[in-house]
Order: sequence, then structure tokens, then C-alpha cells
Amino acid sequence: MGKMSTHCDGFTLIELLVAMAISGIVAAAIFTAFKSQQDSYIVQEDVAAMQQSLRASMSILSRDVRMAGFGFSSGQVSWYDNSVSPSVTGYIKGIFITNSNPDQIDIIYADPSVNATITHQMPNSSAELNVDSTNGFASGNLVIVTDGNNASLLEITQVQTAALKLQHNPGAGNINPPGGHNIFPSGGYGVGSKVYKARYVSYKVTANNPLHPVLAINFQGPNGAGGYQPLANNIEDMELVYIFADGGEGTSYNDTDADPSNDYDDIRAIRINILARSDKPERNFSGRRPAIEDHAAGGADAYRRRILCSTVKIRNMGL
Repeated sequence: MGKMSTHCDGFTLIELLVAMAISGIVAAAIFTAFKSQQDSYIVQEDVAAMQQSLRASMSILSRDVRMAGFGFSSGQVSWYDNSVSPSVTGYIKGIFITNSNPDQIDIIYADPSVNATITHQMPNSSAELNVDSTNGFASGNLVIVTDGNNASLLEITQVQTAALKLQHNPGAGNINPPGGHNIFPSGGYGVGSKVYKARYVSYKVTANNPLHPVLAINFQGPNGAGGYQPLANNIEDMELVYIFADGGEGTSYNDTDADPSNDYDDIRAIRINILARSDKPERNFSGRRPAIEDHAAGGADAYRRRILCSTVKIRNMGL
């Protein structure tokens, strides 16, 4: 009877350790490659989001800049402001930059798509506008009344469709002055004057959450009751520059100095710089907010950034 073999082939401990080491190296390499690809994908996604925010912001802001001052050749609108104390009567410029780094820009113009013609003389004491049509107007709308030279800002309090009247009763909000409309020109607005739905907007960068600054818009001007609403996320800076008729540039205009070349009426275009940053900081990345116009650069951080610059001609200035 033959002997039974007791020899069994197998792996030694050293062989197992070598196999485990090789497997670990391969797994680490695979994980490193995966992590690198994932990080690259996240960066690309962040950059794409920045580009989208920049393009959308620039498109909307540029449209309003081009239209600034439309509907009134004087370049300004008379209005009553009850949002401050004491209340004031003054003028709103068609376009105005606040050089605050990030900057703010306020724009007002008549919306040509919603308009009506005044059919009866509107004296200073009138609290209603007799018009040929009320289509497109609604209670709460801001409107610009203009005879082509003079212009006044009012808020519609009631639309009387059958009677073809637009009410703008005093004291209903911050816009309509109480006790008579002293923002009208002498003699009021005559037959043939126009009423336009107004677009009065203010843009600025807000950092209520410092980790996620936004470009915000107020649809009733800088003091509008609705406040600023987010327009585009992760917009860190907006810098604006006036360009004047003689090619000069500045962050402000001056109608009171002896230099006639930097007055409000000499504004022809606005250079717009919008800076976006990544949604989250990136490990091992050294970024820095760049210097733009008169805004100095920021300190080192871990954010990626993209900037978009455009010079926008104002169609209704210098006509």
C-alpha cells in the first residue's frame, strides 16, 4: 500500500505580504488617479459656473446701461423721495455710479414697450393721468411722465381701465408726493405727453454671506422697498468707469468745476468689469483677488477667479 503524501502547495507569509503591498500600491495609484480626475472635474464645473454667472450678469447689466436715460432728453427725472427723513424733492440721473469698491450703479429709463399718451392737460395738482390706453400698466408700477424735455417719476396706485385713467394718489408709498405734485414742470404735462412704464434698477455686490458674495439687483432703485435680490452667485467685485466724449475716463462726473469735459452730459459709455470667483476654496491652490480699476488687490487665498470686461455705449447720452 502506497504512502499518502502530506505535502501541500501554498503561499508563504512573505509572499502574502508582497502581494498585499503590490495590491496596496495599485489601489493607491487608482485612488490617486480617481481623486485627480474628480478634482479636475470639480474645478471645470466651478469654472463653467463662473463663466455662466459672468455672461448672464454682463448681458443683463449691459442692456440696462444701453437704455439709460431713454425717454427724456434732459438726462434726469424729477421725483419725490419719502424714504429718507426729512423727505426731499430732487432729480434722478439716468445713470449714476457709486465708487464704493465694489461699485454700485443706478439706472433709470422709460420702457418703450409699455406706454400711453396723455389726452387731457395734467396740471400740478392732478392725482390722475388721463390716457389713451391703460394696457400693460398695473397698480404698483413706477412710471415716467415726460413731454420730451421734462420728466417725472410716479407710482401708479390704481388703473381705471374703463375710464382710461392712471391714478397716482399721494402718500401711497415713497414716490408720490403728498399735497400736490410739485415735481411737475410749471403748468404740468400737456396733451400729447407720454407715460412710460419705468425701469429703475440698482446693481451692487452684496456679501451678506462672505463665503458666497452675489451680484444683487433692486427693481425699485437703491432705496426700493423690495430690497436687493440675488442676480448672480459668487460675484466678488464690480468696477465701473465713466468714459466721456473726449475719451477721458473717471469714476465720477463733475458739473460744478471749471472743466467742461467731465460733466454728466459728456458721458458716452461705461466700462464694466465683473469678477467671479469659485464657489469653494481649492486645496493647494494659491489665488488672489486682482486689482481692477481703482480697487486694490486682495490677499492670498484659495479661490479661482475669472473676470469679464466690456465697454458699453449709452445710446441716449449725447444726442
